[in-house]
Amino acid sequence: MEYLFNGEKVTLMASTYASYNNLYVGLISEGEPYADITVNLKPLTDPYTAFVDTNNLPNIGKFLTDNHIAEYLGTIQTSGYCAYPLYRFNPEIINKLMGWENNFNPAYNDIYVFIPATKHIIKIAEGTGNNLNNEDYAEGYVDYIDYTAYQMEDEFPEYDGGMIMLKEEFRIKYKSTEECIPDVLEDVYNDREQPFIVLK
Repeated sequence: MEYLFNGEKVTLMASTYASYNNLYVGLISEGEPYADITVNLKPLTDPYTAFVDTNNLPNIGKFLTDNHIAEYLGTIQTSGYCAYPLYRFNPEIINKLMGWENNFNPAYNDIYVFIPATKHIIKIAEGTGNNLNNEDYAEGYVDYIDYTAYQMEDEFPEYDGGMIMLKEEFRIKYKSTEECIPDVLEDVYNDREQPFIVLK
């Protein structure tokens, strides 16, 4: 889609930064890079959020909100003498730019979590929807977290497993699969503060 920014016809481009894997968004004009909208300051858990360079692009905030490209989240990060506001970009726009049209988003990949105290490994996944029945829907459940806990022994026997039923969609409640870890820990150990390590 083509936009008008500071009198220039521009289009958006998106990718991820090598460090932190944060979202990068820029502008292209006449097939050439025109401006970097985002800056990469620190790790962000939401794949659709990024700090915006309002210092070099003073009008960029209005451009983003007027065109429904992103919304300001009310947070500012300082770096040196500059301040950078945090925006959340429209997932529909970013999905198309990143080639995630088929609902693929690496932030929602399955993850494995190691629990040092119990020596368990827990696989956590977004529910596929296949295990919901009419009674679940009648009770207001629309999605779920799927998890399996394994013991660190020969052949990794299964220790526990289950579903955590949700009354809102997984991708609305959580900005990434990692965000649901405390809820899984609460379900497995009755302790959402249980120390863990995400296995990469």
